[in-house]
Order: sequence, then structure tokens, then C-alpha cells
Amino acid sequence: INAEYGNTSTTLTMEAQGSESTMPLDQIQVRDLVVQGVIGVNQGERTKKQNIVINLTLYFDITKPGETDDVNYTINYSTVSKAVIEYVEKAHQYTLEALVLSIAKIICFNFGVEKVTVRAEKPSALALARAPAVEITRTKKALLEREKEREKEVKKDQKKKGSNTLIPYSLSHLGINTNEDEKQSTTQENDNLVFIALGTNLGNRVQNLNYGLEKMKEFCTLRATSFLYETPPQYVVDQPSFLNAVVLVTTSLTPSSLLEKLQQVEAEVGRVRNSSTIRFGPRILDLDILFYNNLVINEDDLIIPHPRIYEREFVLAPLNDIYPDFEHPVLKRSVSHLYSQISPRLANRVIPIGSGKQVTAEGDAKEVLQMVQVGKKTQVMGVVNVTPDSFSDGGKFLTEDLALAHVKALISDGADVIDIGGQSTRPGADRVDVEEEIKRVIPVISAIRRAGIIVPISIDTFYSKVADEAVKAGANIINDVSGGRLDPQMFEVCQRHKVPIIINHMRGDPKTMSSLTDYSADVVTDVINELGKSIQSAIRAGIYRWNIIADPGLGFSKTADQSISILRDCKKIRSKLSFPILIGSSRKGFIGKILQESDPSRRVWGTAATVVIAVQQSVDWVRVHDVKEMTDVIKVADVFYRHS
Repeated sequence: INAEYGNTSTTLTMEAQGSESTMPLDQIQVRDLVVQGVIGVNQGERTKKQNIVINLTLYFDITKPGETDDVNYTINYSTVSKAVIEYVEKAHQYTLEALVLSIAKIICFNFGVEKVTVRAEKPSALALARAPAVEITRTKKALLEREKEREKEVKKDQKKKGSNTLIPYSLSHLGINTNEDEKQSTTQENDNLVFIALGTNLGNRVQNLNYGLEKMKEFCTLRATSFLYETPPQYVVDQPSFLNAVVLVTTSLTPSSLLEKLQQVEAEVGRVRNSSTIRFGPRILDLDILFYNNLVINEDDLIIPHPRIYEREFVLAPLNDIYPDFEHPVLKRSVSHLYSQISPRLANRVIPIGSGKQVTAEGDAKEVLQMVQVGKKTQVMGVVNVTPDSFSDGGKFLTEDLALAHVKALISDGADVIDIGGQSTRPGADRVDVEEEIKRVIPVISAIRRAGIIVPISIDTFYSKVADEAVKAGANIINDVSGGRLDPQMFEVCQRHKVPIIINHMRGDPKTMSSLTDYSADVVTDVINELGKSIQSAIRAGIYRWNIIADPGLGFSKTADQSISILRDCKKIRSKLSFPILIGSSRKGFIGKILQESDPSRRVWGTAATVVIAVQQSVDWVRVHDVKEMTDVIKVADVFYRHS
């Protein structure tokens, strides 16, 4: 540090930003600070540090400290240098212009310097030139005035660009393109499209995310959610795993106002920001603005786009779910391209599923929550029909005791989930009314929970009232064979309880579905489109993407040959829809037709073959009656088809 004290008398000039002052100031010069930092827009510059040379000239009146010998009137030039070095090492700026402006703010605002000249150079940028460099001179007064104008400039920029700044959004990647979709994807003129990242690794992580999303709805409109990912900690590794997601919202708030609101939500859920907080450490809830329309903002307290998007799988994976073709406004690369550069990939897609309450050592009843990894293991759903007329096991488990004993046996045999149904959905079945179905299923669910059995329970119903009562009694998943079509309140119940829903493809109802099998030449494409529309309706109703499982509905509104085509092409269905897939082939009629076997109980080996096909076709869940046998089949099939 070379502090050059002299008789120099400079004129303080606020170039085109204020009036002149004739106050004489001395110059304090800090020369050739060489700092390793990330600077630049090219991909190579974003992944490794390079030398940045910083030169500073601080304009400061040293007369008073010289006369009084009072350190309160001095500047600790070593501290100034350390502050600049620390900032440059962590800033990850895209341009030298943004870097030097931020350094000027640090020096003027944090150290009381009235005027500063900042010069930054990138020596390694050009081999034949000395170095590209940027130099600015700024006054404290001008910088303060600039801060006051910032909000006005953002609003002016939005008004000037109008709808051109908005990111067009639709769910076309579901294979659906309708006028209704386009109408739903439009936004109000003053709304801004914003991508926000959510992360949590402390406490009840799912509850933290749900709370944050509900609070955000008070000042944003939720347009889309990503899937949910469980990710290992990055940067600071000695901490619990995170749950991460990204949401797309529309809002009329400016970037700064939105940031303030998000930080308020973080504080309400219990996040504390202070000097003792570990950077990149554990947090109860983290809400980050990733993109705001196509704006580029580089300020001390707000950088948009978020500076570390390119290196974070836990951001790029969920971003890729929502908008893979969105172009980063600075890097000029699509989200899908940036995501393709991530290696190794360590994030796991998960579905959060409750399993009942467990009594802790302190005597409290605590909800047990499982993070079911998508694609890692084929999940087995065991069937318990408390009905007199189901096609395969009707009348066998009509009492609580019989049903409870069967549940225990299925769990012992390896069931991951228990699916409880109170009315038959076989072809031609008559409907059971809501109250009768409640009488059948609620006592069984309650008995399972009273017995202290920790297992996820699915309620097989197309009545919203039955689903509502079942979840209150202890069910954790809604399995709707109608895909939400037969009861318009079903999606509202699912959204309110924040539980996963299985959306099945079916036309009509069980009574009429066998007469509704007229598809185009490609039944698979028709099912993808119709099931996709049901999924889209669920998303519009506010159901989070990570709480949706798709079922193409073997035997529902399909002939035997059509069910065979569906099972044969499940990998295509899963790829087009992008959602986890459940298949219910167990003992069904198409197997009986192939085997020429009329007795459903004698179709176990045929079911085993369909389960192997399902695993080979990347199906995530299978719903079966014969749990022990199918669990053994899946263990072997998973080794071959899920070996990676």
C-alpha cells in the first residue's frame, strides 16, 4: 500500500452528476492489488478463477486527523484493501464495469470516502495486449443519488420493454397445445415472470417449503413448480442434505421489493441472517431470485441473474423441469445446455410421502416422512379392497380385523404402500354412494394408525369427501381412477392437504368405460394427450408438480389389445409426460385373455410377466395383489433394469 501524502489540491468534480466543489482533497493510492476471482461471461471464465489487478485512488482530506491525532478521523487503508480483496474473491461478476462500480460503493459507503477512482484489469484476457481494463471515478453523493434512482429505472425499463420482457410459458412439453393452454399462459401487462429457487435442510423440510410457497402466494401468482430434489450439500459439506425446487411466478413487485418480501418470508419461518451465519451453511429456508424477466442487475444487495446458476445442479435440475429452453440473459446459453455440463449428477428426484405418526422418546407423536427416490427402486403398492364385489378379492376383507391382518401380511411381504379401496372399479360396476364408501374405508385406516403401523396409505377413491376424510384419518396418498374428472373438488382437497395424487386415465366411469374405447390409430398418443390434460388441470389447481404420479389406466376404457399396447410403451409415456408412472396390471382381464384364464386368482404368473415388463419400461410403481411374489420378481428385475 503506497499512501502518497502531498500538497496536491484536487477539485472535487461530480461529472454531470452534481455541482463542483472547491474543497481540497489529498490522494491515497493503493496500487496493484492482485486478486484471484471469477470474472467474465464466457463459460470457461465462469468455472475458474483468474488474476484481477485492482488500483485505487481515495480522495480524502487528511488535514483534520493530522491536526488532532484522532484515529476516528482516519481511514485504515489495510482494512479497505482487505474488504476489496474479500469482495472480489467472492463476487463472481460478469463484467469489469459491474465490478468497479461495486468496489466504489464499498469504499464510499463503508469507509466514508468522499470520492474514489477504481481501475480493474484482466491481464490474462488478451495475450498481445497489456490488458483490458475499466476505470471509473465516483463520488459518495452521486452514488447515493444513483441508489435512489434505481427503483425508478427498473420500473421505467419494464414499462419501456412491455410484453417483450416477458418469458412466454406454456406446458407444451406435456404434449398439449390448445387455445385454452395459450390463454392460461398469458399474464397481465404489468406482471413480471420470475424464477425463484427454494432450498431447506433444517427441521421439517417439506413443511418449510409448503409454508414458504403459501406465503409467496400473498404477493405472487404461482405459475409452475419443478419436481422436488434431494441434494447433497455443496461448498460446506458437513451439514444435512437439502430439498430443492424452483417455481415460476408472476408478480407486479420490482426486483428489490420482491427480494425484501422473500427475506421476510425466510425470517418468518425462522431463518436468521447475521455476522455469525455460515456462508452456504444450514438454513431452514432459502429463497433466491434466479431470473427476473430478462433483466440484468448488478448491485451490492441484488445480482440478477443469480451469479452461481451455472455451477449448481440443485438449481439447474429443477429449472430444466420448468423451462429447459430459457436462455440465460448473460451467458447466452439455454438452461438445458447449462444443465448438460453438470457432472457428476448427484441430485435425486423425490416424492415426499407421510407414513403415519411415531411416538418419540419425549412422548410426542411425530409424523414420519419418507423421501421416495424416483427411478431408484420400483415401489410396490399392496391392494386391500374392503368391498363385497371387487373383481379379484371382493368380500375377503370386509371387517376391520380381517383387513388389518391382511395389511400386516402385505407389509411383511414387502409392500411399500397400502392402497385401500371402498368400491369396485371393475368394468360395469355400479357406483357406491359417498357415505357408504366412508363407512367401509375410514375404520380400516383408523385401525391401521391405532395399531402404530408406519406405512404410507393410499386411498383409492374418486370422491373428494372420501379422500378428505381418509387423509384426516391417516391416509397419505390419493389414488383417483378418474384423474379428477368425476369430482371437481378432488384437486382442491389434494392441494389443501399437500399430499401426492395418482392421476389415472379413464373415460366415463366404471359403469360406462368399456364402451368408450374408440381411439385413434395410436392409442398411446391419445392416452398421453388425455392424461396430460388431467395433469395440467391438477397443476392449474395448485398441486405441486412433485406431488403428481401418472397412471395410464390399464383396463380402464381400454380393450385387452389397447392395454397391451400401453404396457409395451410405458417408457414413451413416462418420457413424454415426465412424471413418475404407476401401473396396475395385477390379475387384470388382458392377462386372462392372453392366458385364456377366467379365474383372476390364477393369473399370478401372468402378472409377474407384466411386472417385469413394467420395470423394463421404467415404471416407478406397481399396484399388485400378490405382494410377496411380485416383490421377489421386482428385486430381480430391478437388478437388471435399474442397475445404473
